[in-house]
Amino acid sequence: MVLVDGEYLLPTVAAVSDELARNGQIPESVIVAIENAGGADEMSSNQKRVYDLTPPGLSVSGSDLNQGGDRFLDFIEKELLPAVDRKFRIAAPRTFVGVSSGGVLATYVAATRSTYSAVVSLDAPVNLGDNWLAKKLIARAGRGGSPVRYASLEAKFGWPDASWQTLLSTAPTSWKLYREKLQLEGHETMQMLGAYLGLRQVFSDYSRFSAPQSPTTSILPYYKLPAR
Repeated sequence: MVLVDGEYLLPTVAAVSDELARNGQIPESVIVAIENAGGADEMSSNQKRVYDLTPPGLSVSGSDLNQGGDRFLDFIEKELLPAVDRKFRIAAPRTFVGVSSGGVLATYVAATRSTYSAVVSLDAPVNLGDNWLAKKLIARAGRGGSPVRYASLEAKFGWPDASWQTLLSTAPTSWKLYREKLQLEGHETMQMLGAYLGLRQVFSDYSRFSAPQSPTTSILPYYKLPAR
């Protein structure tokens, strides 16, 4: 499970992942939490974060359209994950989780990358750039291809209703899509509940609660990994 904004998202997602895995609702995970490239200057640190978490072609927080999201994802896929694979016993599925600007990158991952079987986007402003991200994911849905599991949990930001309905009507039946507005949460408070609901939903067919009672209550014979 790859997390961006790891310096503050890790404790929340680790607690949620442990609780869900102990209760047989998601697979156990090795969590790879990536901290932002920072510095003493807060403005410089935020600019570096925006650069890494914003895909090229989109403007976030006043950035230009030449940000480094693709380079950051290439680093994760070509350098970081192979190093993790060598150190730990890791298998599919891989999951990507991000909040706010990290949720922007997570949605871009769902639209453009096949590395991850499941993506959880937490309170991402999907409407930026005339719904640029939404159009990207809808375009992938129209092409079909490998199944996508994508959950958008929202408080302050999120998907425009019309774009989400277009995504639902365009996506193949093999896709698993989930969206929920957390009415009692704000941008800073939604991460715990959002991560819990998002991970539970993208792995709902793994849960022991979805397993047939006969011939066994074990979920493992019934859980099928998405086609790669």
